Amino acid sequence: MRFSTEWLEGGENVAAEERATLCELKIVVGDENACLFFDDEAQEVVSSLCVPAVHLAEGMARDWWRIFGGRDHRHSLLPYRTGFMLPDLRFGCDGSTFAIEGHQMHCPNPGIRFWQVAGEQCSRVDAEHALAAFVDDVVDKLASEQIQDCEAVLAWRRVCASRADPAEAAFCEAAGALHIDPYSITDDDARFIEEAGDRFSGEALFEFLAGGLCAGATRFPYALSTLKWLNGLQSRRRYESALPTLSELQDQFGDDAARRAEEPAWSQGYRVANMLAKELEVDGRDLPTPEALAKRLGGKRFQRVHVDDVEPSIRAVVGADASVHLRDRGRGKFPWASQAENFALARAIGTAMCLPDAEQRVVNGLRDAEHQAVGRAFAAELLAPIDKMRPMLADGLEEDEIAHEFKVSPQVVWHQLENQDRISAAQAA
Repeated sequence: MRFSTEWLEGGENVAAEERATLCELKIVVGDENACLFFDDEAQEVVSSLCVPAVHLAEGMARDWWRIFGGRDHRHSLLPYRTGFMLPDLRFGCDGSTFAIEGHQMHCPNPGIRFWQVAGEQCSRVDAEHALAAFVDDVVDKLASEQIQDCEAVLAWRRVCASRADPAEAAFCEAAGALHIDPYSITDDDARFIEEAGDRFSGEALFEFLAGGLCAGATRFPYALSTLKWLNGLQSRRRYESALPTLSELQDQFGDDAARRAEEPAWSQGYRVANMLAKELEVDGRDLPTPEALAKRLGGKRFQRVHVDDVEPSIRAVVGADASVHLRDRGRGKFPWASQAENFALARAIGTAMCLPDAEQRVVNGLRDAEHQAVGRAFAAELLAPIDKMRPMLADGLEEDEIAHEFKVSPQVVWHQLENQDRISAAQAA
């Protein structure tokens, strides 16, 4: 992703910051210019947008921590138009990977059409550099015109100061995970983030906060009771959550289970699941229930946690001591609950195997979050390995029949078949 601004002089914009930043704007996503459009009236293709860049820069500065702190969220550029045109680009960050999506758009007034660009994925570091370079460019242009006190400059100054302080940057990103502006946060919300930071750190903190709590900490009904519950998990009997063999395997696999340079999160999950299945000599059908899975890892008296007033998206909690607190999903009431619990336990085991360095992590409903992606890929391949599915398909079994054989939901089978090339590549890496 790259922003190009060719500054124009002599603009007739009333606002000084708009006159100063009037430009021919191009945003290159992959190899495509997302600002390329068709002018309905002139019946011609135009390669750039004539806009004041200040509004786009201000929006990015104001929402910086939401852009990079949010999970399972696509952040659109359209709110930054402020009376001018911008392409329908959307940003999303899973923690370490940054995704840019482009969408086709037709605006009858003033009559222009944007084509859909293919989109791009890059590292978070590269995305931060691209966005920061653009905002810096706009702020420098404003400074050259002696404009120092507009909102774009002030907002970017705050962000730069926070980015220079690791502790403050972590707090701001945590606020962004809750979709809260860290510079106008309430005392109660700030206190909640600090208390959550006592239980989690780094990406584990951001995924905990983003996983259903983003209505605002003190405004969300389960926020405080969830923290209280997490703090009380240590009082459970050790045998109810311990998986002793898991700790042994963490030591045995060591760096072999660690995420490799440039390796996607899902690839690590598939690869380590294959390692564990070979070590335990299981093929998915041997692990039909949470009790069976826990027993293979030494949890002979493993128990689920019965709890009500806790954030609904939390499926399990992974402890630093090779323990897993698996949430009761109502197995006695709902026929799907046993499958859901088994998949959640497998996700938690994958999290512990692939990410053993955190004190505590949650397994929750997030999808565009790298640590959740690790666990999901691991669980799918452990419980329904693709190499065991292929002979079943060759024998004429339907997908729902295969799901029944492995005691997983049909969605797991569908995703495994959809991703079979990626799974094979991950295992061969």
